[in-house]
Amino acid sequence: MLTETSRSHKRVSIVGSGYSMLTRDEVHRALLDDALARRPGYVCVANVHTTMMGYFNPAYQRITNEAAYALPDGLPLVWAMKSLGVASQDRVRGPTLMRDLVDLGRAHSLKHYFYGGTSEAVKALKAQLEKEFPGCEIVGAESPPFRALDAITPEEWEAEAARLNQSGADLIWIGLGAPKQERWMWKQRNRVQAPMLGVGAAFDLLSG
Repeated sequence: MLTETSRSHKRVSIVGSGYSMLTRDEVHRALLDDALARRPGYVCVANVHTTMMGYFNPAYQRITNEAAYALPDGLPLVWAMKSLGVASQDRVRGPTLMRDLVDLGRAHSLKHYFYGGTSEAVKALKAQLEKEFPGCEIVGAESPPFRALDAITPEEWEAEAARLNQSGADLIWIGLGAPKQERWMWKQRNRVQAPMLGVGAAFDLLSG
Protein backbone atom coordinates (compact mmCIF):
# COMPACT_ATOMS: atom_id res chain seq x y z
CA MET A 1 0.00 0.00 0.00
CA LEU A 2 1.29 3.49 -0.88
CA THR A 3 0.61 6.57 1.22
CA GLU A 4 1.48 10.27 0.90
CA THR A 5 3.47 11.94 3.68
CA SER A 6 3.74 15.47 5.03
CA ARG A 7 7.15 15.81 3.30
CA SER A 8 5.59 15.25 -0.17
CA HIS A 9 6.87 11.78 -0.93
CA LYS A 10 5.31 8.33 -1.02
CA ARG A 11 5.77 5.45 1.38
CA VAL A 12 5.30 1.75 1.00
CA SER A 13 3.90 -0.27 3.89
CA ILE A 14 5.67 -3.34 5.25
CA VAL A 15 3.61 -5.09 7.96
CA GLY A 16 2.10 -1.73 8.85
CA SER A 17 5.27 0.37 8.93
CA GLY A 18 5.60 2.94 6.16
CA TYR A 19 9.00 3.44 4.50
CA SER A 20 10.03 6.40 2.38
CA MET A 21 10.38 5.67 -1.33
CA LEU A 22 13.48 7.78 -1.89
CA THR A 23 16.87 7.15 -3.45
CA ARG A 24 19.96 7.98 -1.43
CA ASP A 25 20.47 11.21 -3.39
CA GLU A 26 16.84 12.20 -2.84
CA VAL A 27 17.27 11.64 0.89
CA HIS A 28 20.36 13.87 0.89
CA ARG A 29 18.56 16.66 -0.98
CA ALA A 30 15.45 16.45 1.19
CA LEU A 31 17.36 16.55 4.46
CA LEU A 32 19.65 19.35 3.32
CA ASP A 33 16.56 21.35 2.33
CA ASP A 34 14.95 20.67 5.72
CA ALA A 35 18.12 21.67 7.55
CA LEU A 36 18.54 24.89 5.59
CA ALA A 37 14.89 25.77 6.23
CA ARG A 38 15.18 24.66 9.89
CA ARG A 39 12.08 22.58 9.27
CA PRO A 40 11.37 20.55 12.41
CA GLY A 41 10.59 16.86 12.38
CA TYR A 42 12.31 13.57 12.98
CA VAL A 43 13.84 10.82 10.88
CA CYS A 44 13.77 7.10 11.68
CA VAL A 45 16.35 4.73 10.23
CA ALA A 46 14.92 1.22 10.43
CA ASN A 47 15.79 -2.44 10.09
CA VAL A 48 13.89 -5.72 10.41
CA HIS A 49 14.17 -5.65 14.20
CA THR A 50 12.53 -2.23 14.53
CA THR A 51 9.94 -3.14 11.89
CA MET A 52 8.87 -6.18 13.88
CA MET A 53 9.00 -4.13 17.07
CA GLY A 54 6.41 -1.89 15.46
CA TYR A 55 4.33 -4.85 14.30
CA PHE A 56 3.98 -6.06 17.88
CA ASN A 57 3.82 -2.58 19.46
CA PRO A 58 1.27 -0.29 17.76
CA ALA A 59 2.36 2.72 19.83
CA TYR A 60 5.92 2.40 18.56
CA GLN A 61 4.71 1.84 15.00
CA ARG A 62 2.65 5.01 15.23
CA ILE A 63 5.80 6.94 16.18
CA THR A 64 7.77 5.67 13.19
CA ASN A 65 4.82 6.24 10.87
CA GLU A 66 4.58 9.87 12.01
CA ALA A 67 8.25 10.51 11.19
CA ALA A 68 9.07 13.00 8.44
CA TYR A 69 11.08 10.20 6.82
CA ALA A 70 11.40 6.50 7.64
CA LEU A 71 14.46 5.11 5.88
CA PRO A 72 15.37 1.45 5.24
CA ASP A 73 18.75 0.65 6.77
CA GLY A 74 18.39 -3.13 6.66
CA LEU A 75 18.85 -4.89 3.32
CA PRO A 76 15.82 -7.16 3.87
CA LEU A 77 13.65 -4.02 3.97
CA VAL A 78 15.18 -2.81 0.71
CA TRP A 79 14.51 -6.21 -0.89
CA ALA A 80 10.92 -6.14 0.39
CA MET A 81 10.41 -2.65 -1.04
CA LYS A 82 11.82 -3.72 -4.40
CA SER A 83 9.50 -6.74 -4.42
CA LEU A 84 6.61 -4.32 -3.89
CA GLY A 85 7.58 -2.35 -6.97
CA VAL A 86 10.05 0.25 -5.66
CA ALA A 87 12.77 -0.69 -8.15
CA SER A 88 15.05 2.29 -7.46
CA GLN A 89 15.07 1.95 -3.68
CA ASP A 90 18.48 2.37 -2.02
CA ARG A 91 19.67 1.22 1.34
CA VAL A 92 20.21 4.20 3.64
CA ARG A 93 22.54 3.23 6.49
CA GLY A 94 22.61 5.47 9.54
CA PRO A 95 26.42 5.79 9.73
CA THR A 96 26.69 6.50 6.00
CA LEU A 97 23.90 9.07 6.17
CA MET A 98 25.70 10.87 8.99
CA ARG A 99 29.02 10.97 7.12
CA ASP A 100 27.35 12.09 3.91
CA LEU A 101 25.42 14.95 5.49
CA VAL A 102 28.35 16.15 7.58
CA ASP A 103 30.38 16.19 4.36
CA LEU A 104 27.71 17.80 2.14
CA GLY A 105 26.72 20.22 4.87
CA ARG A 106 30.09 21.95 4.75
CA ALA A 107 29.13 23.74 1.54
CA HIS A 108 26.13 25.22 3.36
CA SER A 109 27.80 25.88 6.75
CA LEU A 110 25.38 23.47 8.40
CA LYS A 111 25.74 23.09 12.15
CA HIS A 112 25.47 19.64 13.76
CA TYR A 113 24.65 18.53 17.31
CA PHE A 114 25.29 15.00 18.59
CA TYR A 115 23.10 13.75 21.43
CA GLY A 116 23.62 10.24 22.78
CA GLY A 117 26.16 7.53 23.42
CA THR A 118 28.75 7.50 26.16
CA SER A 119 30.80 10.58 26.96
CA GLU A 120 33.88 8.93 25.46
CA ALA A 121 32.07 7.84 22.29
CA VAL A 122 30.46 11.19 21.53
CA LYS A 123 33.72 13.08 22.08
CA ALA A 124 35.55 10.61 19.85
CA LEU A 125 32.82 10.92 17.21
CA LYS A 126 33.18 14.70 17.17
CA ALA A 127 36.97 14.48 16.88
CA GLN A 128 36.81 11.84 14.13
CA LEU A 129 34.35 13.78 11.97
CA GLU A 130 36.25 17.05 12.40
CA LYS A 131 39.40 15.26 11.30
CA GLU A 132 37.73 13.54 8.34
CA PHE A 133 35.71 16.56 7.20
CA PRO A 134 37.72 19.73 7.91
CA GLY A 135 35.51 22.76 8.26
CA CYS A 136 32.43 20.88 9.42
CA GLU A 137 30.63 22.72 12.21
CA ILE A 138 29.78 20.68 15.29
CA VAL A 139 28.15 22.90 17.89
CA GLY A 140 27.41 20.25 20.51
CA ALA A 141 28.37 16.73 21.57
CA GLU A 142 26.36 15.59 24.58
CA SER A 143 26.06 12.31 26.45
CA PRO A 144 22.78 12.41 28.39
CA PRO A 145 22.29 10.51 31.65
CA PHE A 146 21.39 6.85 31.16
CA ARG A 147 17.84 6.53 32.45
CA ALA A 148 14.31 5.69 31.42
CA LEU A 149 12.40 8.38 29.53
CA ASP A 150 9.66 8.23 32.16
CA ALA A 151 12.20 9.47 34.70
CA ILE A 152 12.68 12.76 32.82
CA THR A 153 10.66 15.59 34.34
CA PRO A 154 8.64 18.06 32.24
CA GLU A 155 11.12 20.77 33.20
CA GLU A 156 14.02 18.63 31.98
CA TRP A 157 12.31 17.97 28.65
CA GLU A 158 11.88 21.72 28.18
CA ALA A 159 15.47 22.46 29.22
CA GLU A 160 16.87 19.85 26.83
CA ALA A 161 14.92 21.28 23.91
CA ALA A 162 15.92 24.83 24.79
CA ARG A 163 19.59 23.83 24.92
CA LEU A 164 19.37 22.19 21.49
CA ASN A 165 17.54 25.17 20.00
CA GLN A 166 19.94 27.70 21.49
CA SER A 167 22.90 25.82 20.01
CA GLY A 168 21.84 26.93 16.53
CA ALA A 169 22.14 23.36 15.22
CA ASP A 170 20.64 22.69 11.80
CA LEU A 171 20.75 18.88 12.15
CA ILE A 172 20.48 17.07 15.47
CA TRP A 173 21.76 13.51 15.56
CA ILE A 174 20.25 11.23 18.20
CA GLY A 175 22.11 8.08 19.26
CA LEU A 176 20.06 6.50 22.04
CA GLY A 177 19.27 3.18 20.34
CA ALA A 178 15.87 1.83 19.37
CA PRO A 179 13.18 2.15 20.58
CA LYS A 180 14.38 4.84 23.00
CA GLN A 181 15.62 7.32 20.40
CA GLU A 182 12.39 7.20 18.39
CA ARG A 183 10.34 7.76 21.53
CA TRP A 184 12.67 10.59 22.57
CA MET A 185 12.34 12.34 19.20
CA TRP A 186 8.56 11.93 19.20
CA LYS A 187 8.39 13.45 22.68
CA GLN A 188 10.46 16.45 21.56
CA ARG A 189 8.91 16.85 18.12
CA ASN A 190 6.98 20.02 19.00
CA ARG A 191 9.84 21.62 20.95
CA VAL A 192 13.02 21.06 18.95
CA GLN A 193 13.22 23.47 16.02
CA ALA A 194 15.57 21.55 13.70
CA PRO A 195 15.41 18.10 12.07
CA MET A 196 16.31 15.21 14.40
CA LEU A 197 17.82 12.00 13.02
CA GLY A 198 17.83 8.79 15.04
CA VAL A 199 20.92 6.86 13.98
CA GLY A 200 21.60 4.59 16.97
CA ALA A 201 24.85 2.67 16.64
CA ALA A 202 26.34 5.20 14.20
CA PHE A 203 27.82 7.01 17.19
CA ASP A 204 29.92 3.98 18.12
CA LEU A 205 30.67 2.87 14.55
CA LEU A 206 32.01 6.26 13.47
CA SER A 207 33.84 7.22 16.65
CA GLY A 208 36.91 5.24 15.60
